[in-house]
Amino acid sequence: MSRYRAAWLHACERGLRSILASSAAKLTSWSAAMAYAGPTYAACRPPSQVCKLTDEQLCSEWRASYVAMQGPVSIQQLTRMVRKRQRYLDELERRHPGGLSAWLTSGAWASSTPLPYLSENRRSDAPAIDWDELIREQGW
Repeated sequence: MSRYRAAWLHACERGLRSILASSAAKLTSWSAAMAYAGPTYAACRPPSQVCKLTDEQLCSEWRASYVAMQGPVSIQQLTRMVRKRQRYLDELERRHPGGLSAWLTSGAWASSTPLPYLSENRRSDAPAIDWDELIREQGW
């Protein structure tokens, strides 16, 4: 069974359990939500603001987000910052897979900048990151 089908079936099961003791309003909202729970549904996201940043701005935001995380922040703020940092990394990987790979394999620090690795001559010399292999090496 594919993981999409399993996730969809799990969502249906949870929804059906909640319907047994729910009102008609909950039934309506559940059925609307399930309309998008099919295994072939792919949400269409609007372009993020990250795509509009230059490489320099992206790296500057990356470093600034690290500094912001060092101050007193709530769990919600920290979660938002971590998601932002993930979007920065995703955009860097989309633009410069070889450069990001070179930066990470160089022993990159969370506070450092990948900008020196994003130059034109580094874009194609390093292979793209195999995230599955990297995670296996960490034992996750």
